[in-house]
Amino acid sequence: LSEWNGANLETAEGVQYAIQRVKLLKPKHLWIACECSPYCPLQHLNKGTPERKAKLDQKQERARNQYSGAIEVARAAWKQGTEVHWEFAQRCEAWKLPMIESYIQEFSLKKVSCNGCAVGLRTRDGKLALCKAWTIASRNQHLLRHLDLRCQGNHPKGKCERGEAAHTSRYTVPFARKV
Repeated sequence: LSEWNGANLETAEGVQYAIQRVKLLKPKHLWIACECSPYCPLQHLNKGTPERKAKLDQKQERARNQYSGAIEVARAAWKQGTEVHWEFAQRCEAWKLPMIESYIQEFSLKKVSCNGCAVGLRTRDGKLALCKAWTIASRNQHLLRHLDLRCQGNHPKGKCERGEAAHTSRYTVPFARKV
């Protein structure tokens, strides 16, 4: 479910639509991957002028609305026995938001991180491994065990900046298979 098919978690209508779909489809697992770019540490650079700070504040407000909607959907899914797994980039500062911390505590979730280099994430030109990590919060011990993959530190590393950051927003095929 996504905003492109009616489940915009920033709106009450989109949240209700997502909840209805989850109730109808009764999935065994629900993977939640909300936008984390407004809470990327590099966004601190965008606070240089009052205009840029205001624009970032708006983006973060929209993201918090999305997270709040996702938590509503997650609660509905938990009630029917669906396992819920939440993913953000490891360095995403949204992990520290009170609403996210409360959600993780409420459902007794554990977190693990999977470095991209361990699942084939490379620079756009394919020359260097990217070690950007995804962090997953879940109660599923099997998933947590198989996604706890750290960088071995035995290879040259590319930098996850500029066009590379957008390139890393999608999962690699090996990561998806592990999930």
